Amino acid sequence: MVKKWGQRIYLAVIFLFLYLPILVLIVLSFNNSKSRVVWGGFTLKWYASCFTDETIMNAFVTTLQVTLTAAIVSTAIGTLAAIGISAMKKKNRTIMLGATPMYAFYKVTWPEIKSGVFSGFLMAVTMSLDDFSITFFTKGAGVNTLSTMLYTELRKGVRPELYALSTILFAFLLLLVMNRRSDRIAGNHAGIH
Repeated sequence: MVKKWGQRIYLAVIFLFLYLPILVLIVLSFNNSKSRVVWGGFTLKWYASCFTDETIMNAFVTTLQVTLTAAIVSTAIGTLAAIGISAMKKKNRTIMLGATPMYAFYKVTWPEIKSGVFSGFLMAVTMSLDDFSITFFTKGAGVNTLSTMLYTELRKGVRPELYALSTILFAFLLLLVMNRRSDRIAGNHAGIH
């Protein structure tokens, strides 16, 4: 009994350390004061200001361009490589399946691998967004992504607009994950019936 409670407390502490900073960031994005210590009341002005700030929007657009390009290219190369490696060991089964290779791919292979391809795409997006060190050393002068802009801003102090942007990104990713999970659950229930 004591061991179970100890495990639960340990797990609660881990989740607290993981999610408390995100919760603080979300609360600060609605704070009317620029201070991180004083609550100045509820406001949405940092969200409006975030979308009108040219520096933030340029960094955001550059980040999206780099992230989506890297994720799409890496997902395509990875998928083609996996299909190629899988096909190297198999004999031509066109005579037994009775379908062209393209028809077999779209009717059999793609439905089986699409969730893995989508998961790989999301992992590539995450890795691309998170890769500060490579971006910092390879970016050109005057080009900023969100991570390099945040690094520069941290020396001056974090602006509330960045809390708002981080909250928007977190909410978007949370909705994406929840939508994906609900699709998977719906697919599992459809397969049972």
